[in-house]
Amino acid sequence: MHKLNAVSDKYCKTIADYMEASLPTYSPHTPRLEEAMLYSLLPTGKALRPLLTLSSYKLFAHTHREAIPMAVCVEMLHTYTLVHDDLPSMDNDAFRRGRASTHAAYGDWLATLAGDALLTKVFEIMSSNTRFSSDVRVNAITKLAQYAGHTGLIAGQVADMSYSLSGMSTMSNLSKEAVLEFIHTNKTASLFRYSCELGGILAEASPRDTSTIALFGEKLGLAFQIYDDIEDSDSHQDDDKLTYPSIFGLSESIKLYKQLLSESLALLDNFTVPAYNSEALADLITLANSIGTEPSNDDS
Repeated sequence: MHKLNAVSDKYCKTIADYMEASLPTYSPHTPRLEEAMLYSLLPTGKALRPLLTLSSYKLFAHTHREAIPMAVCVEMLHTYTLVHDDLPSMDNDAFRRGRASTHAAYGDWLATLAGDALLTKVFEIMSSNTRFSSDVRVNAITKLAQYAGHTGLIAGQVADMSYSLSGMSTMSNLSKEAVLEFIHTNKTASLFRYSCELGGILAEASPRDTSTIALFGEKLGLAFQIYDDIEDSDSHQDDDKLTYPSIFGLSESIKLYKQLLSESLALLDNFTVPAYNSEALADLITLANSIGTEPSNDDS
């Protein structure tokens, strides 16, 4: 049993059940749309991001249950990015999580619209969740739009699609290192950061605690991406892509990964929590330590 099971067993069935229940019912006017949305969502990968949200929320609250719909939104948003990333016009991946990717199973246009529908569903669920005050919801939605939008996740994807190792010298006066950091800070680490920060926002934790748990998520996201790059380097996937091993070398990339993982875990030492929150702190440590112990092909 790998480390992640101890945390995922607590939450993943509830996450999956809520996702399935929250999708629209079948309509003859939109054939296969709901089917494509559900196909994209389930089964989930490791569901790291919603697990981080629930554990971060529980760190500051008595329970995780109130945050389940919001954590599901994080997984829905992540899934939309995967559906779009796999499209022929982007990464052109025919497989995802051991089966045909959404566009391979349903066609390009329906996959694109299913991804759009998942993204839109996120804002519907978050805005209508009256368990949290309107101020909390607005804060959560605003942060999500910032991290996922044109200055965040999408910006990272655009940079990732725009730059290559061979093209850097002619396309920009930016250094390869600066572009790589921009890509991964925005494309990967921003959603990890948001996943953890959302827990603090929903629990109305102090600004200091919310900022600390957000930084934990960001460093963890960067460590996750570097490890993913290291794994991909073994299979020589897309040798012209900007990755940590292609720029810094394998040995230095491993050092960076270990350093960021260590720094992320050190941030958790800032929290002195009551006994009922100690389980959440242990879960966050487990989630962090699970990175690098299992194969990661961006299915998480």
